[in-house]
Amino acid sequence: MTPKILKTPHWKLFILVVGIPFVGMIITMITAVSLLIGQHNPQPETMLPVMFIFPVIGLFATVIQLYWHWSVATGLQPYLHPDTKLRVKRFKIFFFIPLIYLGIFSLVGLIITTQIQPAMTTNGEPPNLTWAIPLFILLFLMHFFAMFCIIYVLYFIAKTLKSVELQREAHFSDYIGEFFLIWFFPVGVWFIQPRVNRIVQGDQLKDTSVID
Repeated sequence: MTPKILKTPHWKLFILVVGIPFVGMIITMITAVSLLIGQHNPQPETMLPVMFIFPVIGLFATVIQLYWHWSVATGLQPYLHPDTKLRVKRFKIFFFIPLIYLGIFSLVGLIITTQIQPAMTTNGEPPNLTWAIPLFILLFLMHFFAMFCIIYVLYFIAKTLKSVELQREAHFSDYIGEFFLIWFFPVGVWFIQPRVNRIVQGDQLKDTSVID
């Protein structure tokens, strides 16, 4: 079953991932500033509840974009030529590694924060965090591996799209342009999504059959 997001027009996808979050952040910023200006004695703390909306907006856009990445990479597999086999299992593993890393990083940050704050309030001295040094080294290495996984995900999406269009396994020279368009999503969505629409609607396969 083809994911619905692959049939979504490019302009709707742009509005969901870029337009709505951008407008939401502008409104949030204006609201926060107006709250601050409206006070006789401005207290920056009053803006904190409003500022928490920023991560929510960012999460909304990120989830949709990640869902699009997953849908293009996996949803276009049935449209490949029968002789073309791409490493979908590797893609799925590499797709989730950055998410796992982000979760571990957030958890470690939360643990360290909970260790520092009580110590600072009791004796005014920071606690001994030497135990966290090996953890920081591990996270440092995981950070670079997570970056590699993100690049691989973009590479796999571009290769899948181009392989479907060419009806053969594409080489990097064939899809280097698609790779950068997917990377710079706000621009690339205007060029990539219409091609995805044509594939899932059957137009691409019709064009290929005519050429053959």
